[in-house]
Amino acid sequence: MRGFRLADRFAPGWVRLSVERLSAAITARPPDRMVWSLGRGALNDAAALEALYRSAADVADRRVSGDVVECGVYNGGSVATVARALHDGRRTFWLYDSFHGMPPAGDRDGLFAQSLPAGECHGTERTARHALARAGVPADRIQVRAGWFHDTFTAPLPAAVCYLHIDADWYDSVLLSLRTFYPLVTPGGVIVLDDFGWWEGARRAFYDFVAESRIHPLVDRAGPGQLLWIKGAAHHRHLAPVWHARGQHSPEFTPTDQ
Repeated sequence: MRGFRLADRFAPGWVRLSVERLSAAITARPPDRMVWSLGRGALNDAAALEALYRSAADVADRRVSGDVVECGVYNGGSVATVARALHDGRRTFWLYDSFHGMPPAGDRDGLFAQSLPAGECHGTERTARHALARAGVPADRIQVRAGWFHDTFTAPLPAAVCYLHIDADWYDSVLLSLRTFYPLVTPGGVIVLDDFGWWEGARRAFYDFVAESRIHPLVDRAGPGQLLWIKGAAHHRHLAPVWHARGQHSPEFTPTDQ
């Protein structure tokens, strides 16, 4: 325990939380029944929804500034789960989706992905807005950008992002999402790639992005699909089991671009 307290003592002031305080904050606020109800509008399983909730609660408890961005919304269940943990009346939730289903997969996505018909996973803007309203987000804090990413990402973007959830499946979509929004993520903010373990293109997009950006993020996995990291995390000595029930941890941070 001495090592944990020593690491906490020398953590940067903007993220200095004791192990006891951080653990207590999350333990006192586990996912509730509303989260599981909202999750019916998502394509995630219960473990993935819990990972989203707990990582978002961690962002809230650390008071990381910025808005929430989701690239690939479907019917809003995932972003509503994040909102249930993170909404404080000040953050805006930016939703990016074609609402016409998934685009065709490309060469970098693998043969199986290319065999799937375009238009799968077709959600609606109305359902997504309703999910966020159920989570307590007022209408004036919801920005929906309906259309293909290469068109909607050229519109005005949020000034800062505290939580970036990318559920975009294919290489081109994931890479464009990272290139567009990662520079806007506040140090200490969370980035979640939902399809890292599911689709070859999503995984390749991550590796290509970190290579071209010359960053070395300290990543965690949640279940077979998700990859998560906190921008600026230098190591995992600051052990507090807050991200999800399977024992992921909230790292100590240094203000570096990782």
